[in-house]
Amino acid sequence: MATKYWVVDETQLSSLNYDQLKDDNKASTRLSVSGLKAIIESDQVPTGVNKNDSLSQKEALTLMATTEWYEPDPNDEVGLD
Repeated sequence: MATKYWVVDETQLSSLNYDQLKDDNKASTRLSVSGLKAIIESDQVPTGVNKNDSLSQKEALTLMATTEWYEPDPNDEVGLD
């Protein structure tokens, strides 16, 4: 199975089996800006998530580029002349 991604509630992180995930532990898991959601990734369907709720890498990257998951750094000068 190719790597897939799932959005889970932050409260689920402590009950996940990190041996099934690409992240080593809760601290290395990508959280939303609010901290209420997380994206997990795995080559298998992790215990506690629905197989049908998976995202492709492209879908996960598109989601993480939204304001729910990414807060631009006001000090970032990229694109400024």
